[in-house]
Amino acid sequence: MNKVLLERFISKYSLGDNVTSVVWVVKDNVLKTNFITLEKSLLGTVALDNFQFEDIRLGIYNTAQLSRMLSVLGDDVKLTVLRSEETAISVKVEDVNASINFMLSDESVITNVPVMKNEPEFSLTLKMDSSFMSRFISGKNALIDKETFTIVTDKDRETCDCVIGHSTINTDRVTIPITVEDFTDLDLLSFNATLFGRILQANKECSKGKLEISAQGLARVTFKVDNYHVVYNLVATQSAD
Repeated sequence: MNKVLLERFISKYSLGDNVTSVVWVVKDNVLKTNFITLEKSLLGTVALDNFQFEDIRLGIYNTAQLSRMLSVLGDDVKLTVLRSEETAISVKVEDVNASINFMLSDESVITNVPVMKNEPEFSLTLKMDSSFMSRFISGKNALIDKETFTIVTDKDRETCDCVIGHSTINTDRVTIPITVEDFTDLDLLSFNATLFGRILQANKECSKGKLEISAQGLARVTFKVDNYHVVYNLVATQSAD
């Protein structure tokens, strides 16, 4: 197994250590996890197809620790689950020169990720390309103290901008146009710019992605690349000024 498969999988849900505790589920050669941030402003799902492994559930309490331990190993690794009777207690990952033993956790100590029962209608659909993603990451890095970005629609031109640091007064801000696929004029909505930037950073190998906005204050971000399928749901932080 190529270690990069696991590292990419981890990066897409951990988002710079914003998510630490999850349950990895392998079923029918698909590795999947649902995740939620501590403040519950973001939840999502990462799935990796064609993952050749036995059907199993693995409680990962400290993802950051697992990432650090994986860095010890080379690219070509073997993954083995160690059990006590029928219970999985640890994961052994090894290459030709070294091995790591990562202790698994009981699922009862890992936060349960709620299911979105009443998904809102996403009335504004935006297309993200690599240029937009790069500019947003650079813009957020330039405005470190700005906590939100705002979706600003123009009903006359049927265009949309993402504005980092939006305000009704004259302040430092970065405005980035984004391609519209399906237009609906919406009231101003603001979302966590740091989390969104980390989502883009974790999926920077993607040439495109989709950003959908609901008038009810939810943003859905989706990526499909290689065998990865990723969905993020961001809750609006406030009604923008």
